[in-house]
Amino acid sequence: MNIALGLGCDRGTPAVTIHQCIASALTEAACSWADVQAVASIDLKADEPGLAEVAAQQGWSIRFFPAAALAAVPVPNPSETVRKYTGTP
Repeated sequence: MNIALGLGCDRGTPAVTIHQCIASALTEAACSWADVQAVASIDLKADEPGLAEVAAQQGWSIRFFPAAALAAVPVPNPSETVRKYTGTP
């Protein structure tokens, strides 16, 4: 299976926490780390050390998108809190 991860986190989230959350989501989806073919986040997180560390550990490059581009993508479980702070659900 080929999957794309859309990653987000609170400011300063440690890499170990991000790693654990990804591992849990992959397990729940019956996927593996090897299934991850693309990784993306909002451009507000481009300087987030925890995301950069996990990406480096996995050999991933993360593509960052502006809020306007992400807002055009249908989201199955939109968050008004996320929208309030980032401009996209």
